Formats: sequence, structure tokens, C-alpha cells
Amino acid sequence: MEIIALIHIKKHRIVSSLTVEQLKDIQFGGKKTYVLDGDGILKDKPNVSLYQQMARYHEIWVDAGPRNLGDLVDIIIAGANIVIIRIDRWLDFNIDEIRELTDTPVYLMVKPTEEDRYEMKNLASLADGLVLFTSFEDIRKNFVIEGVLRDLSKDNKVYAYEDKPEYIRSWESIGVKGLLVNIDNLKEFREYGS
Repeated sequence: MEIIALIHIKKHRIVSSLTVEQLKDIQFGGKKTYVLDGDGILKDKPNVSLYQQMARYHEIWVDAGPRNLGDLVDIIIAGANIVIIRIDRWLDFNIDEIRELTDTPVYLMVKPTEEDRYEMKNLASLADGLVLFTSFEDIRKNFVIEGVLRDLSKDNKVYAYEDKPEYIRSWESIGVKGLLVNIDNLKEFREYGS
């Protein structure tokens, strides 16, 4: 299972004890970094200058809550290798317009629910991958959602956020391709996996 370091940005800074320069020394399962930009998601003010710095050292996946094609272009130009789109933030979401604009892989943020299971399957067929931030504890409470995730994981690249290493095997059994792990917890995940 792939483990990708997650870095949270807020107020133009990395929310961690690390600096951008120290990121070049971080390696765990490759040099991929998931950038969760709180300023972009909540305030529509993405930290593109930080993306540019991080892109020098890592393949970056940027989750900044783009709301339109202009936002998407800014994120890609800043160095994003993969862009995460939160459909609830995007005005008039149209994947065809995005595909005409860029070849950069587009992943969709999903929140699995029983009611939306058919829509999730449809969205998954349009995107290059899916990302979810639903805890494994919540997923295992509902067998229907767990089943939907198993189905989605068979045909799609699905990545999930996890902060508890004891759930690595559970996510593997569902079939997710990888886990997004807070950069401050990487050591704990590394120790658990050995």
C-alpha cells in the first residue's frame, strides 16, 4: 500500500514543525506529497508560492478547493502533478471542460453515503481517482458504504486519509491504493509497518 505524506497549509505556512526546505529530506513510499490547503479551500486564497517551492522536491497533489477553471490553471502552473476537486466548491462542475483544458490528472474528493452511492460510481468513472477523508471507523459502521468503496476500489484509484496505523490492513482489505498520512505521523506509520 502506498503511503503519501499529507501537509496541511494554513495562513501561508505549513502546519507542522517542518519547513519547505526540510521537505526535500522526507521520503516515505516515494516523494509524493498531498497538500491540503486550508486557505484555498475555505477562503479561495490558494498558497501557490508554497506549491512552487514544494514542487521542486516532490510530486505534489494539491487540494486547494478550486472553484473554477481559472483556479485550476493557477494550481497547475504552480506545479501540481495531481489536482483534487471538491465538487461542492466548484461552480457548475463539468469534467469535459476540465479535460479540454488539461491533461493533469484530476481526483475528486468524495464523502461516501448510502444515498449517493450511484452518483459516486458515476463520478468515479469521470475522474482519474478518488480521495476520501471519511474515517475507517465511520465506514465500518455501514456495510453498504464499505461495499461501495470495495466496488469503487476495484476499478479506480482510491486514496483515503488515515491517522491511525492500526487501520492500514483494514484499508488494504477494502482495496484502496494508498493512504494519506499527516507528515507528523509518518514515523508512527513506518514503525507500525515494520
